[in-house]
Amino acid sequence: MQERRTTVRVPHRGRTHYCPADEAPKDGQLINLSERGAGVLTREPRQAGERIAIHVSLPSISQPLTAGGVVRWSDPEPRELGWYPAGIEWLPLEETAQQGLHQFLRAAEHAPAAWLWVLAAKRFAFLAGLVGLAMLMALLMAWGALAHRRNLRLRAVFSEQAKAMDQLEIAKASLEQALTAATTSLADTVQTVEQLGTQAQTLEQTVEQLRSHVSEVRQSYDQVRGERDQFIQRVVNLERERVDRIPVRELQLAIREAIERRQLNLFSSVPVLSVLKRRTEAPRPPPTPRQPPKPAPPLVGNQGYVMLNGKPTMPATPQRVRVYDPQLAPSD
Repeated sequence: MQERRTTVRVPHRGRTHYCPADEAPKDGQLINLSERGAGVLTREPRQAGERIAIHVSLPSISQPLTAGGVVRWSDPEPRELGWYPAGIEWLPLEETAQQGLHQFLRAAEHAPAAWLWVLAAKRFAFLAGLVGLAMLMALLMAWGALAHRRNLRLRAVFSEQAKAMDQLEIAKASLEQALTAATTSLADTVQTVEQLGTQAQTLEQTVEQLRSHVSEVRQSYDQVRGERDQFIQRVVNLERERVDRIPVRELQLAIREAIERRQLNLFSSVPVLSVLKRRTEAPRPPPTPRQPPKPAPPLVGNQGYVMLNGKPTMPATPQRVRVYDPQLAPSD
């Protein structure tokens, strides 16, 4: 321990690499340098007497310093964020490494204050980093609390949106059912309309056929009516001709006979034409010897006329004389 203290050490913080025997190189930190050795920080505690190689870059020399040494002491407890301090004693150095080490130590001896300022600056930077890290942690914690609150709000909003989405899904299902029902109803309506259209076309065809039949029946009716009118006219003409051929004396006798029969039966009407027809069509008896005519009974009141100048010549009597149209006269 006393030998280690009699050696002038130059404090220097820097990154270094150390390689124990039969192991891969590892990252470490350089604490100080001297002509006899160096102080380093390792990731794990080292064994005293263990050989180790150091590779470090120094600011006053152009090439990195590589030297071998032996571990003289090592603390079993970690310090400074898990680093284990250890003391390395140099083995015989190569000429190039020894010259670089002497150059760095001479530069440090001529400017000790600068190195102190550098060390203070590094420590200040380290402390500032710790303060910044603490502030960053505080900011992160505050941001985490704020984010947690926002997360709770977002969860509430998301739950409300989920409920709204569920309600929308239910409404969507209801609308789909209603749309399906409306589509089915519309399809049925369209089918019914098509059937009605077909029936309407059939009815139109039937109406057209009925119209054609009606026109044909109308033509037939007009033709039959014309033939009927012609036939009636012919019958009227024939009756007129037949009446015109009847002697006036026969007509007078037929009227008289009808009046006499009416007097015998007051509740029956005796058509004059039927009497006249029977008289004309009945077979005549063989001629009898002509006898002198009997005088006709005198006519009182009307002088033999029933109507004279459009007025009756006789008082009201239940007896009636009915005269028929020849074409409408009933047959006996």
